[in-house]
Amino acid sequence: LIIGQGAVTTTPLQVANAYRTLLTGENLAPTLNLNAEKIINNKINVSDEFISFLLKDLNTVTNKGGTAYVSFSVLGNKANDIGGKTGTAQNAGDKNNTSWFVGVDSISNPKYIVKAANKPSSSLSEFLTCIFSTTFSVFSTAATQIGRK
Repeated sequence: LIIGQGAVTTTPLQVANAYRTLLTGENLAPTLNLNAEKIINNKINVSDEFISFLLKDLNTVTNKGGTAYVSFSVLGNKANDIGGKTGTAQNAGDKNNTSWFVGVDSISNPKYIVKAANKPSSSLSEFLTCIFSTTFSVFSTAATQIGRK
């Protein structure tokens, strides 16, 4: 699954890895296995101020006025501490768009980046609320551990 418009194309896993890199300063090879060995390509300097800005920005997506607000509103106050980025890959001539979401489990104490993509888009919100309302260990293959510095 590649998502993008114009010259920009990316996969949800690449977006998840980008967020992990920006939150930790470690450019890691993407993995879906929490027990996999970390392969650090390089480190980047990311200020605490930028990390705070990014988390606050991601948090606006899952709260009132955000593109994922309706999906996460069923979680009540728990949604106040979740953040993410939504996306839609539109299929020309096809009404079944692919929706995706890359999110962080907690704004106040992030531990996991979760990615989800689904077609058709309507059932993605059910999947997401299931992930965020259940213990992450059950969904370990769907989450990428952040490992904050």
